[in-house]
Amino acid sequence: MPTTNQGGPQAPATPRHVLRRLGWFVAIWCMSTATFGLVAFLLRLMIPR
Repeated sequence: MPTTNQGGPQAPATPRHVLRRLGWFVAIWCMSTATFGLVAFLLRLMIPR
């Protein structure tokens, strides 16, 4: 009867999980960069020179 590894060391992350985590990182980074640019643009429009 085959035994299952329960409670043992964690298996290494599969490439799919690594790519998913990298994708989330890139998505959050892009959103934060776009938000920063939009806020800077709006401040530039609102503050008179």
